[in-house]
Amino acid sequence: MKTILKNSLISILLILTIGACKKYDEGPAISLRSKEKRLCQTWKSKEMYRNGEVEEVSNKSLYMKLEKDGSYLITATYNNSDGSVVTNDYTSEWRWANNKEDIEIRSFLDINSWDTYHIKQLKYKEIILERDYKGDLMRYVYITE
Repeated sequence: MKTILKNSLISILLILTIGACKKYDEGPAISLRSKEKRLCQTWKSKEMYRNGEVEEVSNKSLYMKLEKDGSYLITATYNNSDGSVVTNDYTSEWRWANNKEDIEIRSFLDINSWDTYHIKQLKYKEIILERDYKGDLMRYVYITE
């Protein structure tokens, strides 16, 4: 009986310790894949929020691809006002920041500037990023397909 109680207590302490040590606010608490393995893939934009409100982005799809070598690609496809479909690719670089709690992406408009995105969640199938953009809190939800 003492052994069962002891094992149960150890299990509870282990679960509480793992939960308290999670890297990202919204999870996961533990992952068998490295942060880089989870991050470096192609992501499709699912939702975007400005100050907690859904930001409507109609007629547009957005993909971001992060590579292990630090390269970064955004592919934006949208319907033009004349009904034609337009696709634009933007390339840049990314890097880890703040002990891998953030990523920085070199600005498309100013190559001397880096935009910081705080990682709220980094799962293999979903990532949530937040950043301050001109005083607004932007939240980006991406998924893999």
